[in-house]
Amino acid sequence: MTLFENPFYILGAAMTDDRRRLRFRYDEKSLLSSASYDDAFQTLVTPSRRLMAELCWLPGCEEAEIPSVLSNLQNAQNRRNAMLEDIIRLKSPAACIGELNQLLSLLPYIADSSIDSVLFEACRLFDLIDLDQLLETINASRRKAAMAAIANRADFEDAFFNYQSEVCSSLVNRIRGTAPYEYDNIIRRIASFGTSPVIDAVMRDYEYSVSDRLGRYENAVQESLKELERFFNKDERPALIEKIQLMATAWEAVIEPLRVYSEAMGSDSAIRDHENRMVNDLLCHTYDTLAAQGPDTQEIRLPLGRIIMRITPEKEKYRNLRQILKVQITAMESAELCRQQAAMAEYQRLAEEAWQNEQKRNDEESRKRAKEAAVRDRERIEKSKETEEAEIASYKARYEKMKAEEEASAKEAERKRAAEAAAQRAQERAAKKISLETERRMLQTELSNLKGLFSRKRRKQIEARISEINSELSTI
Repeated sequence: MTLFENPFYILGAAMTDDRRRLRFRYDEKSLLSSASYDDAFQTLVTPSRRLMAELCWLPGCEEAEIPSVLSNLQNAQNRRNAMLEDIIRLKSPAACIGELNQLLSLLPYIADSSIDSVLFEACRLFDLIDLDQLLETINASRRKAAMAAIANRADFEDAFFNYQSEVCSSLVNRIRGTAPYEYDNIIRRIASFGTSPVIDAVMRDYEYSVSDRLGRYENAVQESLKELERFFNKDERPALIEKIQLMATAWEAVIEPLRVYSEAMGSDSAIRDHENRMVNDLLCHTYDTLAAQGPDTQEIRLPLGRIIMRITPEKEKYRNLRQILKVQITAMESAELCRQQAAMAEYQRLAEEAWQNEQKRNDEESRKRAKEAAVRDRERIEKSKETEEAEIASYKARYEKMKAEEEASAKEAERKRAAEAAAQRAQERAAKKISLETERRMLQTELSNLKGLFSRKRRKQIEARISEINSELSTI
C-alpha cells in the first residue's frame, strides 16, 4: 500500500481525527459515490483493520507537514525519474517508517540502476525502526482520536510482520521488473550485504526463480556425462567436454550469489541440494567411474577434474576433495605433458624423415628436369640454325616495307600540309580583297558626297587611299 492508496489519503484524514471528524470527511467525499471512500472509512473506524493503514501512513508526523510531503512525492512522480534524495527526512519519533513509506510510493519511478541503493536504504530504515516507540506513537494518535489503543503486543507484532512482508513483496516485484542483466547485477551486489528482512526476501525469491534454471543446467550436464561414459570416440570428446564446461560455467554464475548469501547467513540450505547434485552426484561420480575404467580415460578425466576444481569453492566442505583432485590433476598434467613431449618428438622425427625424403625426390626431379632442358636446348639450337636466315630475310622484307610505307605516309602528309597552306593563303587573299573592295566602295561613296570649299584636303586623302587600294588589288 503506497501513501496515495492509504485510507488516510483517500479521505484526507489525519491519524488524530475522531469518529465524528472521520464521518464528516466521509460525507464530504461520498458525494462522488465512490466505493473506495466506503472502504477507507470502514478501515479507519475498525481498530483491527486500522492498524495496517496506520503503519502504511506517516505515524507521529505533524498534520501540517503531511501536505508538503505528499506534494513533494507527487512532483517526483511527475518527473518520472525519482531519486532517494526526494524523500523528506521527518522529525517524528517514528520517522523511519514514514520515510520507508515514502520510499515505497516512489519505488515504481526510480531508475533500475538505483534499485540496489533503494534496497540498502530500505534495510537501513527497517533496522532503525523501534517497535516500542512505534507502538507508543500509534497509541498516542489513537488516544487523541478517541480510538481503542492497541493493548496486545502480539497483535501489533503480527500486523508489523504483515507490513514488513508487504514491503518486501513490493521491493521484490520491483526488482523482478528490471531488465534481466540488471536483475542479475543487483542480485550479485546485494548478496554479500548481510541478512535483513528485505535481503532475505529478495534472495529467497531469487532462489525460487533460478531453481528451474539450475535444474536444467544440471540435467544438461547429466546427459553429456552419460554420453561421455558411453562413447569413447576421440572425435566426439572435445564437443562433449566443451558443452559440459559451458553448462558448468552457466550453473556457477547462477549459484554464485546464493553461495555468497549463504556464507553471510551462515547456512548452505539454499545451495546444498544443487551443489551435491552437480558436484557429487554428477561430476565426481563420472570422474570416479572413468578412473575405475583404467588409465586410458585420463584424457577425459583431466578436463572434468579442472571443471570440478573451478566450480567448488575453497571452503571446509570441499577441502579434502580439492586436495585429492589437485594431486591427481597435477599427476595427470605431468603425464599429459610427457605424452605431448613424446608426441612432439615423434612428430619432429617423422617431419624430418618426410623432409629428407622430399629433398631426395626434389633432387631427382631437378636432375631429370635439367636433362630434359638440355635436350630441348639442343633441339632449339638446331632448329634455330635452319630458320635463322629465313627469319632474317623476313624481318628485312618487313623492315623495307615498313620504311616504304613510312616514306609514302610522310610525303602524303607533306602534300596535305602544302595544300592546306595554299588553301589558307587563298582564303586570306580573298578575305583581304573583299576587305579592300569594301573600303574602296565606302571611300568612293564618301568622295561623291564631299562638297564645299573646305573638303579639298579630305578629297585628296580619299583619292590617295583609293589609289593605294587599287595598287594592292592589282598585286593580289
